[in-house]
Amino acid sequence: MFKEFSEKILKTQKKILGIRVPDMRKTAKEKAKNISFDSLVLMLNKCDKNVYEDVFICGLVISYSKLSDEEKIKATKIYLEFVDSWALIDSAIMTKKTTKSDEKLWKDFVEICIKSDKEFVVRFGVVYMMTNFLDEKNIDFVFKNLRKIKHTGYYVKMAMAWLYATSAINYFDKTINELQTQNIDAWTVNKSFQKMLESYRICDENKKFIRDLKKQLKNR
Repeated sequence: MFKEFSEKILKTQKKILGIRVPDMRKTAKEKAKNISFDSLVLMLNKCDKNVYEDVFICGLVISYSKLSDEEKIKATKIYLEFVDSWALIDSAIMTKKTTKSDEKLWKDFVEICIKSDKEFVVRFGVVYMMTNFLDEKNIDFVFKNLRKIKHTGYYVKMAMAWLYATSAINYFDKTINELQTQNIDAWTVNKSFQKMLESYRICDENKKFIRDLKKQLKNR
């Protein structure tokens, strides 16, 4: 039953074995202990790219490893070459947290990712920004880079909507103003509003404002 459910939501071309995420996390944490960069690259090269769980564990090992950020970025570049599902991005990347010391390295990498012609590489950049850079210092960096995205893939636009809905929690006015510029397509704007309305972290007053704004935009 779990395997069949996973096949429906993951939308991957890879074979799904049906291993649950907590078990994969446990395996990845064990593999990540004291792993060297060379061993990680070997693991990435030798893993079965046609098996979802094998790839998923590789992503987690990158996140859990104690390697330098430069090495993690090099490993992530290899990993992204064979990713084909939103979950292979979101579930691995959410474990990464950028610190002040490595911020520029990851920002530079994000800016490369969002220019890619590969849907899930761009999604990586969007989700990474959402996870690490939605703060007072970096919110302008995030919005500036979202405006640069040209990829029209569904999973890119859904990630963008997710990010805007998340940024609206702490930066409501700034996010709403950004969504009313000419930089973002109507589908992404509407999906962002929808996700905001579904969020329990956005107050009723702001949700009312969103509903009224949606009506105004619809009547234009």
